[in-house]
Amino acid sequence: MILILLLAAKMKTKMLLDQLELPANNLIEDSVVANFSKQAFIYDKVARAHKVAAHNLDQCIASNSTSAPSGNILEVGCGTGILSQYLVRRFLNQKIHLLDPAPNMLVMCRKNLDKHLRQLKPDNLTPPIFIESTIEEFLTESRFAKINFALIASSFTLHWCIDLPAVIKQLVNKLEPRGQLFFSYPVAGSFPEWREMSINLDIPFTANELPCQNKLRSAIDNTQATVDYRQYSCQVNFVSALQFFQEMKRLGATSPVLTKSSNQENGLPTRKLTVGDFRRLLAAWRVPINCTYEIIEGIITRRG
Repeated sequence: MILILLLAAKMKTKMLLDQLELPANNLIEDSVVANFSKQAFIYDKVARAHKVAAHNLDQCIASNSTSAPSGNILEVGCGTGILSQYLVRRFLNQKIHLLDPAPNMLVMCRKNLDKHLRQLKPDNLTPPIFIESTIEEFLTESRFAKINFALIASSFTLHWCIDLPAVIKQLVNKLEPRGQLFFSYPVAGSFPEWREMSINLDIPFTANELPCQNKLRSAIDNTQATVDYRQYSCQVNFVSALQFFQEMKRLGATSPVLTKSSNQENGLPTRKLTVGDFRRLLAAWRVPINCTYEIIEGIITRRG
């Protein structure tokens, strides 16, 4: 019986480790979409930092969107509707396009919005439009070419873009004059606790590489836009290191977008993370487990 339990624990650890592996470059986008779609039905239970970011972004929109023109609204990466619920409540009479490439995310978004709207009981509501597409596909599809937006919002999505500056430039081009792009996403410097443990144990640090602030600045160079942003920290607590990695898996966020060149830059091993490495990490990372997201939040305004 003990042997069976040990074998089961070993298999579980190996399966979790496999989720932290880097897919081949040409499979990255498909892998990300598949992971998010697979985890859509439990996503809301573990998306704690995402909920904080969405709430904060809604407050940012409330304080700064009064100067935006009236018109179409787009949410990039609506997921299960965490930010969408704020947008629908705030802009009841405007046409809102909800974009996500993961079909099951859209299923949950529709379900959550239906429940949310039943509670609100609005007199006048323009039904949202659900679009299954990546942002890159959406920006190049001919059927959307003539649609511009008064307001674009995105929470915890843009860091998945392989070419973030290019996507932001294209989003700015989709704004009406004086239109606004509200965004928040995790940036480099997130999970310092995990990084420190990896350094202490001399094992690879396998967190997804996240964009730096300078990518945002380079995105609006030579555009008719201005940007204002802030960076803040969001700490999430876990009962164990295993719970942290399980939640990362359940968030669908275990398909890295970029290579692990930062390990070499920071003097960390560039080899593959082994089962032995992972076990050492789980054993050494003692409670309480705190992991910190560094989040950038801001507004890009297209000049009128």
